[in-house]
Amino acid sequence: MAGPNQRKRKRDRQRRLQQQQIIDDGKSDGKSDGKNDSKNESGECKQDSYGKNDDDTVGHSSKRLKSQHSSDHDNSQISSKTSPESHAPATKAVKNWATITTNPAGAEINAKDCWLYRKLGHQIGSLDLRSIQDQGPDRKSISSTAGFDVVTSYNWLNKNTIMVPGAAPTLIQRNLPLQITPDEGTYHIDINAFMNPDMPFEPMFRAIEADVSPPTFRSVDVVVNRNSFRQLFDFVKGGKKDSFRVQLHMVRNTLFITRQEKNNQYSMGYRKFYSFGHSFEEEFTEHAKDMKGSLSHHRAIRYQFGDLSLVVRHEVDAAQPAPAASPTLSGDSTAVEAKVVKEVDVSSVNDAREFEPARDHRFFIGTSEKKRQKTTVLQCGTGNLPSDLVEMKARPKMRLSEVIDQMWFGRTMHLVNGIHEGGEFSAIKRVNCEPLFQQWEQQRQNDLSRLESLLSLLRREVSAGKGNSLVAVCRHDNNSVLEFWTSSFPETPLPSELIDKFWSTETRDEGEQVVSDPMGLIHQDLEVEVGKSAVSDESPKIDDTPKVCQPQPKRRRRLPWQRV
Repeated sequence: MAGPNQRKRKRDRQRRLQQQQIIDDGKSDGKSDGKNDSKNESGECKQDSYGKNDDDTVGHSSKRLKSQHSSDHDNSQISSKTSPESHAPATKAVKNWATITTNPAGAEINAKDCWLYRKLGHQIGSLDLRSIQDQGPDRKSISSTAGFDVVTSYNWLNKNTIMVPGAAPTLIQRNLPLQITPDEGTYHIDINAFMNPDMPFEPMFRAIEADVSPPTFRSVDVVVNRNSFRQLFDFVKGGKKDSFRVQLHMVRNTLFITRQEKNNQYSMGYRKFYSFGHSFEEEFTEHAKDMKGSLSHHRAIRYQFGDLSLVVRHEVDAAQPAPAASPTLSGDSTAVEAKVVKEVDVSSVNDAREFEPARDHRFFIGTSEKKRQKTTVLQCGTGNLPSDLVEMKARPKMRLSEVIDQMWFGRTMHLVNGIHEGGEFSAIKRVNCEPLFQQWEQQRQNDLSRLESLLSLLRREVSAGKGNSLVAVCRHDNNSVLEFWTSSFPETPLPSELIDKFWSTETRDEGEQVVSDPMGLIHQDLEVEVGKSAVSDESPKIDDTPKVCQPQPKRRRRLPWQRV
């Protein structure tokens, strides 16, 4: 006699057979090989749930359809799409039990990519990688030799508090060989998004606001996390293996590229494989007394990327110990970091994943979806010299070519790799990556130029779209196409008070939407004078009067800088 669970499974199976079209290749025996199974894999796609893996691939290409809104978008770069016929099957089970479903536009996708389309509206177009062209022989060379500015730095504490300017943990000496335990516990992929899910860049701007003379952002073209920057770089190089999704917002003349992940935290210690990266950092670094309890250290830097001015935020693993007589860690450390660094500085930190440890696990239980209030700023820490920052790795074998782009985009000079076997560390290898930068730039000039073209194109498209907000999606099984979608719940990346402070409207013309467009891709009605410099040395008058940030209503409303 069948039990209740068997009867329930039978009813569910009959219901699925009635609602779905099953394709039987005649070879499947109804058993899964179990290689890519997850705990909750039902074969169904829901728009409000996340997928489990990005490992399975399905060999199909998206269907390209005719333009639906030809008046809104330029067909030379972005192709618009319409939804296919409504009678297309919702879900199919194909060979090897790789589940195929449809996205909101009706195109077939791998069911494990459903998270990419969560809370999206309709697709307004797509960008084929082959249509991105570099800017020709007359283009401006992209190089790190011009230096960079340190905009701000801060440390995260529990709850919604940051310490400004903070300080990175210092490298310490340990006797080798040393056996350490594997990583264990809960780690955050992006702690900024965890602390403030709606506005991950808000903490960074609170840290900038705490400066004595905060800079203006009117001449900044793009604000981005280094991880998202590298994802777009992998896309233009071709052969992107992982799916990714980024939120695109236009704040006045500045494009915000916000990182979005399938899951923002994960647990170690319950898997078949082990890693030692976080344990290595904890064993070989030490926080200063006034930085005890810090979860992570972050900094934002500004540099020129071709004709674009970028602000890039990234996490910092550690810093080299400063000489005892060094005057740079006393007095006004923020003034030390605010100067342009003329030396070639290297990229830092664990950015391929940029996982950040949540050390106070009791606090983080059940709070991942909680909306945060205004980030609290504590003036604390001594800061670090940019030339002292270190990227830490824990790999038995590592080629510099695997991490040089990470070092370059974050401008961190020193790489420290812990060589180990099964967690027994036998040697610490230190590398100064500065000599490698120019060689890497020369080899990747075409890819860097295409990345600059992509950023300019994204600024153009988001500015021209309604709401100044889009979502860009790239699937691993169709990795040469970047899809553009509207968001069902568009939100601004910053509170209105911060927008008013850093993008002062006193010196801004109403028609000014984009100040930098090296490709000439701006729509005719959005063009600005070419002769004017994209970077201005003038600093606008900043209103220091505190403003009350009104809560956003649930209904949609037109924001001050959106086009009528």
